[in-house]
Amino acid sequence: MNGDSSLLYLFTFTLYLFIALMKFIKKKYILWAGLAILLAAGGYAYYEFMRGNPHLKNAKADYTFEVVEIMNVFEQDAALANKKFMDKIIAVTGKVSKTDSNGNPAIIFMQHPDKMSSIKCSMDSIYKNDYKNIQPGTTVTIKGICAGGEVLDFGLGTDVTLKRCAVENKILH
Repeated sequence: MNGDSSLLYLFTFTLYLFIALMKFIKKKYILWAGLAILLAAGGYAYYEFMRGNPHLKNAKADYTFEVVEIMNVFEQDAALANKKFMDKIIAVTGKVSKTDSNGNPAIIFMQHPDKMSSIKCSMDSIYKNDYKNIQPGTTVTIKGICAGGEVLDFGLGTDVTLKRCAVENKILH
């Protein structure tokens, strides 16, 4: 082996070693970056899974209405009312017309005294002890998140739906 070929051999070996080392370093960085992304995604997923809905019982209502008032607002312009009240906390006071505790969630209906319009309150099961004994005819204030309302065809009234509801207070008559 002469000097030139050994130098070429050494250069080729060094270059090969450098390329192999760079591939290893790149793999190492890719592995670390992948691990970091995986940990971040796992942390976010855990946060979202553990995040609960805020309890409405002690939350401040964005709007407070009597049954007749909220029905009139939705009957005047349901699209505008939906835009304004959707996903807002609303407290409604009125007389219970019907309860349905067979399903989950339990539902309490408050009806407009003069029309076929009603508010459908899907109750939050966390507060079952607060609403399980409510009977038709009881005047209550129920707080919930507005899920929308619609004016029914042929003058059949207006339906407004509140979800994750909690009883704020009840007045027995």
